[in-house]
This record gives sequence, C-alpha cells and structure tokens, in this order.
Amino acid sequence: MKVGAHELKTRVRFDRRGTAADGYGNTEGDWAALFTRQTRLRPQRGGETVQAARLAGSGAWELVCRFDSETRTVATGDRAVELLPGGVEGRAFNIRWAEDIDGDRQWLVMMLESGVADG
Repeated sequence: MKVGAHELKTRVRFDRRGTAADGYGNTEGDWAALFTRQTRLRPQRGGETVQAARLAGSGAWELVCRFDSETRTVATGDRAVELLPGGVEGRAFNIRWAEDIDGDRQWLVMMLESGVADG
C-alpha cells in the first residue's frame, strides 16, 4: 500500500471505553482518550436501516494511519473521533477491524462505521 504523508489530512483521536462496574452487572464506563494521529479518512459506502420505525443512515469508512507501538494496540470496540480545527470533536466512528494488510509494519488500515451507536 502506498500512502503519501500529504494524504494524512484528518486528525483523529482514538478512545477506549473504561471498565467500571455500575452495580447492575454492567462493566462499561466512559470513553478515555488513548492518543491522536494524522490519518487518511475516506468514505467507502453508505446505507440506511430502519431502527425503531425511524430511518437511520450509516456509512463505512476506511482509515489509514502509520503503524507504530500505539496504533497497533487499537482493537474492535475502540472508537475513532474526528478532530476538527481548534480541537472540536466531529464524527465518532466505531472500529470494526484494524490490520497491517501488507505485513510491512508501515501502515495500519481500519474499517470504521459511522451513524451507529457508540461501542
């Protein structure tokens, strides 16, 4: 895979959900920031589903970032949050999978989903 540094235009923060018990047997807590990276973020396809008798839009996205000791820890269940100028949070994406598809330990490719519940 060839990706030029000039293509890494979107700043993204990676988050992981904490594991705090709520007293009812649930162990999910708030999102905690892991790190930020410059990425290439591209839409792949969109779709619509009916949820609770309402039309909901969802979309698949491809994210590419440099492979390093932090990015290789990203897992399904984590999320990526687009950071707009000034550090304002944009769209949140669920991470569906992350792989070094070339095996060259240079680029990490992730498939993301937007327009769905966090987590």
